[in-house]
Amino acid sequence: MELRFASDGLTLVAVLVIAASSLIGLLALVIHAGSFLVHRPTRALTPASTLGTIARVTVPIPAGGVGAVRLVGTGTRVSVPARTDLPHEVPCDAEVVVLGTQDGVATVALLLTEE
Repeated sequence: MELRFASDGLTLVAVLVIAASSLIGLLALVIHAGSFLVHRPTRALTPASTLGTIARVTVPIPAGGVGAVRLVGTGTRVSVPARTDLPHEVPCDAEVVVLGTQDGVATVALLLTEE
């Protein structure tokens, strides 16, 4: 089997354009995918901006240890490390309220709901 190109070179140009377009698309995909891997600090989250925020526990918070909560800060959903002063573990999916933050770690308490 032999590859033949049109004598005017139009087929060769078309193949080169398709190859170049594919490479550009692949490069754009790699750059876009890489942007998700870059850690962006949550500079807009301050103790004042998170005080009283309702959050959901994503990693259990052990008594005396650190877990994680998900909250919405400045319009963006973020996950931050969290601790509690409770004498027992706060389980996943529990709703908590942020009492404050220090050194990037939120201090939370269980959210009391009326039943």
